[in-house]
Amino acid sequence: MVNICKCPNCDAPIEFNSELQKMTCEYCGNIMTVEEAESQLENYNVKFEDKTENVDEMVDMDVYTCNTCGAEVLTDEHTSATFCSYCGNPTLIKNRFEGVLAPGYVIPFKIDKKQAQQAYKNWINAGGYFTPKEFKSEAMLEKITGMYAPFWVYDYNGDAKIHATATKVKTTREGSYMCTYTSYYDIAREFGIAYNKIPADASEKLADNTMDLLEPFNYDEMVPFKMPYISGFYADKYSYDSGQMASRVENRIEDYIMTAARNTIKGYNSVNISHKNIVMTKEKADYVLFPIWIMSYKYNGKIHTFTMNGQTGKIVAERPKSKKLMFRWFVGIFAGVFAALMAAGFILGMIVV
Repeated sequence: MVNICKCPNCDAPIEFNSELQKMTCEYCGNIMTVEEAESQLENYNVKFEDKTENVDEMVDMDVYTCNTCGAEVLTDEHTSATFCSYCGNPTLIKNRFEGVLAPGYVIPFKIDKKQAQQAYKNWINAGGYFTPKEFKSEAMLEKITGMYAPFWVYDYNGDAKIHATATKVKTTREGSYMCTYTSYYDIAREFGIAYNKIPADASEKLADNTMDLLEPFNYDEMVPFKMPYISGFYADKYSYDSGQMASRVENRIEDYIMTAARNTIKGYNSVNISHKNIVMTKEKADYVLFPIWIMSYKYNGKIHTFTMNGQTGKIVAERPKSKKLMFRWFVGIFAGVFAALMAAGFILGMIVV
């Protein structure tokens, strides 16, 4: 099933506006609430044939029909929101938001595309002279894409028992001798702790370390999921369910617990954890869509990715550097220094004569 949120005034597609936090039509200027758009979307439910069976040698791909221009919309198995390649209208694949695939919550975009493009300009220009010129082009700016990334957000309770040995070392002078005294301590810590809203990226397409660095998101702005929120953006469904992601989250929580325990053991010269017993209980796991702006680019055979938190504006990226420009810069510096030395030598020579 393919759906498009349409304006009731002019029948043009409407998209979520991150500045107004409402649905807007760029053709007639109509503004709707997300709830109004959702009601309109439910009334418009038109079913289309899933033509996957008719595509030869197609692996994990689906073909739908755009209900605006009739063109075929090709998606992979994880894409939930995309755009028609022919008419450009935002396309929502509703059956990928139903049942176990239905997100519980969404954090709406707060940063629009113009703001994301300006942030990219500022970031890339901060690289100075060494930044390849092609990365400053308008064509590069147009590649920046807004998408909703699938995350599982967990609540856990934990109980921990920690045993450690520690030492305190004291050195004193006794007559003509320096004496060192070492005291040994057995330390025990036992506590319960709750961790709420621990996120884990559930997409196989996105790098886990990048998604981790994009945190934190402001969960106070997390709202119950409604399909109109994703109109005008790309969206993926999760690649891994909550059970598959649980071990990663539990490892993360264990690190939190051990850090908390170590922070209570202070004033010693050395600390060694001799035993730990950590029991974690998963209270719940919510499927949430997080907003990100993303662009991938290839330079000198290496893939670089610019990623920005679509709520807070935090950037995680690796700035490319042109070896050719670096070489020119060093040659220029060397030539300038050499010329200055030659001039100084010439002047000194004249003075000596």
